[in-house]
Amino acid sequence: MNSVVDANNDTPSGTRTIKASEFKPKRLQLMNEVADGGGEIVITKNWKLVSRLVPYRELSKSLFGVGRCGGLQPPHADAGCGSQSAGR
Repeated sequence: MNSVVDANNDTPSGTRTIKASEFKPKRLQLMNEVADGGGEIVITKNWKLVSRLVPYRELSKSLFGVGRCGGLQPPHADAGCGSQSAGR
């Protein structure tokens, strides 16, 4: 693809970068490429990174391992969010 630009090497290796003006007419083709395993594409405007096109992935339907504090915790972590009450 000839529309790949450098954008000061701010993107991980293997990530394609394209100007927004070049992305617009090719967006459906690029969306299909990314969905078919083509990595990700970073879109730039005036050499600034503004958006990232990545493949969609389903989230896990299981809540196993998700603690009350919002982070992942082992199944036996039934204590509070790391703070103990003064009365204990």
